[in-house]
Amino acid sequence: MKENLVNIKKPAIFVANHNSHLDTPIILKALPFYLRKKIAVAAAADYFFEGKFWLPIFVRIFLNAYPFSRTSAKDMAFKDLLRGILLVVIAIPLFAFHWRKAQGMWRMSLETKDTD
Repeated sequence: MKENLVNIKKPAIFVANHNSHLDTPIILKALPFYLRKKIAVAAAADYFFEGKFWLPIFVRIFLNAYPFSRTSAKDMAFKDLLRGILLVVIAIPLFAFHWRKAQGMWRMSLETKDTD
């Protein structure tokens, strides 16, 4: 897999199925370091950024995570979120189903009318 990623110079989105909280660290570890250091991870705002005071610090430091609403596309349109982040980082891991169920960011992206 790593040899296929050597020539990535432009922004990219990595999509994977979501099975556990270990998915993101495993994907990050599998990537070459030059890509890993440029990745921002969308993390469920209601789980990783609310409640426990140490969890947001942990995911920001170790996963370069940012909060993403799982309940409302009104907070920020998916396309606008990606546009802003892709200007800064080279890749975003994206799980097709955010609650390890069929409803997720992938489905949200498919429902987005604007495809530019």
